[in-house]
Amino acid sequence: LPECGGNSDAVQAQLYAVTLVRACDRGFTALRRDGRVVTWGYEPNPFETAASKVQDLLVDVAQLAASSGAFAATLRNGQVVTWGNA
Repeated sequence: LPECGGNSDAVQAQLYAVTLVRACDRGFTALRRDGRVVTWGYEPNPFETAASKVQDLLVDVAQLAASSGAFAATLRNGQVVTWGNA
């Protein structure tokens, strides 16, 4: 449902070689094989806005986790990057 963040039209071109998708309240995050992360969700999307603040850190991602209001990415070097509601 679009009102729950399910419309990925705006990022469809970026959704290739996806290995993992995680969801939280009105937001989604996809992990691509190249270690990049793509986010989308209900507009206005606080998760996408928050992700843009850490986007430079979201490279070489190995794993994703989600709670009801936030996401966490574990990088291949062991660091953890978080975004979303505190």
